[in-house]
Amino acid sequence: MSMQKNEKNNEENIKTVVLILTHGCNLNCVYCYEHNKGEPFMELEKAKQIIESEMNAEDGYDRTFEFFGGEPFLEFKKIVELHNYLSNKKWEKKWSVIITTNGTLVDKEIQDWLVQNKNTVQVALSADGTPYMHNINRSNSYESIDFGFFAKRWSIAKMTISSQTLPYLSEGIIHLHNLGFKTVTSNLAFGIDWSEEKNLSIFATELHKLANFYIENPQITPANIMDLQIEFIDPISRTTATRYCGAGVQMIAYEVNGEYYPCHTFAPISVGNDIAKKSKALAFEKKISLEKLDEKCRNCIVANVCPNCYGINFSTTGNMYSKDESYCRMIKVQFLANAYFKYKQYEAGQLDLTPESEYRLLNNINLVQKLEV
Repeated sequence: MSMQKNEKNNEENIKTVVLILTHGCNLNCVYCYEHNKGEPFMELEKAKQIIESEMNAEDGYDRTFEFFGGEPFLEFKKIVELHNYLSNKKWEKKWSVIITTNGTLVDKEIQDWLVQNKNTVQVALSADGTPYMHNINRSNSYESIDFGFFAKRWSIAKMTISSQTLPYLSEGIIHLHNLGFKTVTSNLAFGIDWSEEKNLSIFATELHKLANFYIENPQITPANIMDLQIEFIDPISRTTATRYCGAGVQMIAYEVNGEYYPCHTFAPISVGNDIAKKSKALAFEKKISLEKLDEKCRNCIVANVCPNCYGINFSTTGNMYSKDESYCRMIKVQFLANAYFKYKQYEAGQLDLTPESEYRLLNNINLVQKLEV
C-alpha cells in the first residue's frame, strides 16, 4: 500500500470505493498488516448491491472501484461478473476499476481479460525490488510473476520496504525501472518497528544513492519516495495539512460482509473489530486544520506536507493525526534526502523554475535542514 498521493488528486471529482472481495491470500508477506482475517469472501449479490448504491448516489462524484483483498484475483470470476455488471448498465456517473495484485495468479486467461478491458481496468503490481528483496518480503514468489506483462501494459509497480530489505532500497527501485516500470511507488512498511538507530543511517544512505541515480538519469520519472513536495512547505502561513488520501471523505471501504469503513486500513481485516468499530465515530474533514495534529506534528517545519496514513496512525497511536515516533523519525530522514535531491536537481539545471518558485524552493531546502531526527 502507498500513501504518497497529493492534494491535487484528492480534489478530483472522484470517490474511491474499495470492495474487499476476499480475506484470502496465497502469500504471507513479512509486513502484512492484515492480521485479522475472518469471513473468506464477499457474496456476489452483496457486491452488486454496493455498486448499485454507489453508482446511484446523488453526491456529484464519479466512482473508481478498487477490487481489494487479500489477493483479489483469488476471486477472478467474481471480478469479471462485477465488471460486466458495471459495463452492461447505463449509469449517469463515470466509473473505472483498479486492481492491485501480487501477480502470481495472473495467468494467460486473466492476462487476456485484462488486455481486453484495459480502457476501464487499471492494474498495479506489488513488487518489492530485486529477486532477493522480493523473495524475502513476499514468500519467494518472484519467479511466479510475469513482470514483462505488467511493465508493458500498465507500468505501475508498488514497492513496500521492510527492515530486511531497507539496505537494498535504491537497488530495488532501480531494478524495477530497468524492468520497464515507469511509475514506481515506494513506502516504508506500516505498523512495524523502525526504532533501531541503524535504520536511520541506512535509509539516508539508500535515498542519497537513489537521488544520485535520478540526477544521472533525468529521463526517468523519480519514484514517489523522492517527491515529498518540498516546494510547498509553508511554516508561516500554513493552516491546513496536505491530505494524502480520501479516507472518510472521498473514499469508502466495504468489508466482505458489506459493512463500510473510512478506508481499508480502518476495516476489521486490518485493525480488528474493536478498532474498526471505533473508527465509525471519527469525524473526517476535507481540509485538515493543523490544529488537529498532535503538538509534535503541529510544530514541525514540514507539518503541512508530511505524508500520513490515517488508518495506520489510528491503530498504532489511537489518533489518526499522530504518527508512531519511530516512523516519524524515518520520515524526517526522507525529507532531508528529498531536500538534497531537489538541490542537486537545481544545481544540474533540471528544474523549470520561476524566480518566485526558485526562491521558495531554496528557502524550503534550507528550512528542512533544521529538522531534528
